[in-house]
Amino acid sequence: MNSIFSNKIRNDSSAKRTSESYFRFIDRSSDTEVAKVRSEIDALLALYPSNSRGALISRLRARDDHQFESASFELLLYKLLMITGNDVLGVEPETDSGKTPDFFLRHKSGQEYYLEATVERGASERRATARKRLQDFSDGLKKLRSPRYHLGLTTSEFPKEQLSVRSVRSAVQKWIDNLPDELLAAKNQKQKFDLNGFEFSLRVVGERGPKSKSPIGMHSLPVFSRTPGEGIRESVFQKGARYRNVNEPFLVAISVSTFSGDKEDLEAALFGSPNITIRTFEDGTTEEFGGQNPDGAFLGKQPRYRNISAAIAFSNFSIWGCKHARAMAFHHPWANAPIPKCVFPYDQFFPNHALGELELIPGKQVSELMQSASFR
Repeated sequence: MNSIFSNKIRNDSSAKRTSESYFRFIDRSSDTEVAKVRSEIDALLALYPSNSRGALISRLRARDDHQFESASFELLLYKLLMITGNDVLGVEPETDSGKTPDFFLRHKSGQEYYLEATVERGASERRATARKRLQDFSDGLKKLRSPRYHLGLTTSEFPKEQLSVRSVRSAVQKWIDNLPDELLAAKNQKQKFDLNGFEFSLRVVGERGPKSKSPIGMHSLPVFSRTPGEGIRESVFQKGARYRNVNEPFLVAISVSTFSGDKEDLEAALFGSPNITIRTFEDGTTEEFGGQNPDGAFLGKQPRYRNISAAIAFSNFSIWGCKHARAMAFHHPWANAPIPKCVFPYDQFFPNHALGELELIPGKQVSELMQSASFR
C-alpha cells in the first residue's frame, strides 16, 4: 500500500509544537527517529485488514491526539495479537447486543473472545480538561509583547473556563508596557491578576536573550493529587458499561501511562483504592487499619462489571517504541464468562478461589514478543 504520509522533502527537525497534532508533527519532521515512526506506521497499516484501514487512517490523521494514540495502539495490538497465536475473525464486529468492540479473535487454543482497546489519559476527563485550559492559557501568554523581559508565571489553580488570547492580552499587556526600563527596578515588579475568577501573578525574572522564543521564562503551576488507579479505573468503567450485554468472553486492553502501570496501581483501579481507618480509644491511644474503598472496577461494595473477563494493562507500548513494553493481565474473579490462562503469553494474575487471592503466572515481556522472529 502507499504511504499515508506526504511525499515531500523534509528539512524541519524541530520539536513538536504545543498546538501541533501528532500526525502533522510526524509528517513534517525530518528527524531520523521520526522517520522510523513513519515507516513503522505504514508497515503496521499494511498488515491491517484493507476493508477496515480507511477508518483507522482517518483517526491517525485526526487533530485530536487522543484519537491518534488510540488508533496507533490498535495497530500495535493487531500485530501483537497475530504474533501471539490469534486469528482476527473480525474488526469492529457487531455483537448480539448491537455493540461493536474492536476485535473478535480466535486463539490457537480454540478460545474465541472479543477485545476492546482504549487509552488511559492518566487522569479523569475533568482533570484532563482543566490541564488543557491551563496549557492554552500559558500558550496565550507566549503571544504577549515583552521584547526585553522574561516573565515568571505563578498560579495555584486551574482556569474554570477557557480564556481567550484577547482577554489575556487585555488584562496583562498594559502592565508589561509600563514596566520600568531599568532591570533592577523591573525585577521588583510583581502583579496579581484576576481573570474571570482565575487568579495568577506575573513578575520580571530577567532580560531576554537574542535566542529567546517566549516571554515566559519561568512557570510555577499547580499539580493535581491523584487517587491510586485513577484513569485506569474510569477506562474500565466506561468499557464495562458500554459492553454490559456482551455474554461471550470479553477483554479490555488499556494503554496506560508509565507512572500508572505498576501492580499496586492496577489493583487499586480494579479492586479498590487503599484507605486507612484510625480508631481512637477512650484512653487516647489510636490504632490504624488498612483497607480498600468500594471504588474498584471489578469490586465495589460487591462484584461488578462481570461482563469483563479480564483487563490487560500495557505500558511503554506505543508507536514511539516498544523496547521496554510490558503487559499485565488481571482476570475478573467473578466474570460471567471466564477466559483461560493459555490466552495470555505475558504476566497474568489468575484467581485462586481456594486461597481467595490472585496468583501470579509469569509470562514473556511484550518487547520480546514484538521482536519475535517467528512472525511474518
